[in-house]
Amino acid sequence: MAKKYVNHVKGQPITRNTDNIRVEGRIGTWYVIDETYHRGCKIFLLEHEIYGDEAACIAVDKNGKVVCEDIYDDFPDCLDCAENHIEVPIFSEEMNEDGSYDIIGYRKEYTD
Repeated sequence: MAKKYVNHVKGQPITRNTDNIRVEGRIGTWYVIDETYHRGCKIFLLEHEIYGDEAACIAVDKNGKVVCEDIYDDFPDCLDCAENHIEVPIFSEEMNEDGSYDIIGYRKEYTD
């Protein structure tokens, strides 16, 4: 069965089936060819819609922020450059009896 793609809408998170993605600072549009997790953050490998594998790929987070660029292989070689982020805890909505909150996960916030 062929993979169905959905056009990206600015402000919406990228998913594995997203195409027509505009990336700040990049010309043209991109589509997802692979995805992985790196330190708890979902990372998408994007290929240019016109130039395909003749151009370097880029890796972005779900918000379209570039975390790696100039990728000619797959994720393993590029993810070491995705170190410009901090982990921020995500707390449960329900308070414990002692007034504390449980950490239910972490999200990545990128720094300059």
